[in-house]
Amino acid sequence: GYVKVVQLLLSRHADKDARSTYGWTALLQAATRGHLSVISVLLEYGANVNLASNDGWTPLHKASANGHYPEVMLLLSKGADKEAKYVDGTTALDIAKKNKHDQIASLLNT
Repeated sequence: GYVKVVQLLLSRHADKDARSTYGWTALLQAATRGHLSVISVLLEYGANVNLASNDGWTPLHKASANGHYPEVMLLLSKGADKEAKYVDGTTALDIAKKNKHDQIASLLNT
């Protein structure tokens, strides 16, 4: 959630899509936690909006699962794939419905 740190690192050519052992990226982490400003900066620097973790989580899945509506809107506006599937075959829409995030489900259903 430290926007200035993220900006500094990216301005010094840090890998915008660096992955952890489990395939997690900064964008995936920011989407999970609802850090809209960090997501914006990462996307501005060209982070891959659809890069999934090793088990198939995408930023859109995580933002949808956690009820982060503005983050879902931003990810979709930057080309997030609504049809991407988690390892068990669920989509962001399935996850939003399961977690009763009706506003997000409506957005994903369009």
